Amino acid sequence: MNYRDHFKELLPIIKAYTEGKTIQRRSDGFWEDKEEIDFLSSPSAYRIKPEPEIPKEFLQAMKECNEGKLVDLDTALTKPYPK
Repeated sequence: MNYRDHFKELLPIIKAYTEGKTIQRRSDGFWEDKEEIDFLSSPSAYRIKPEPEIPKEFLQAMKECNEGKLVDLDTALTKPYPK
């Protein structure tokens, strides 16, 4: 891989880094958050940290709480809500 291709693959990571998103680097098989990045490793060694997914059931329970309804979160998170 030449330098141009190397940096082309890094562009989405660099863009996300400049936007303040968390970048992770693979180290010993695990992804670690990095504050400072030198971008000298292979592009496959970096990724944008995935955003955590909030379960729909939790969002529904929070909506019901905001509407003044009593919600048992333990039950709300273990049973599916009707669609």
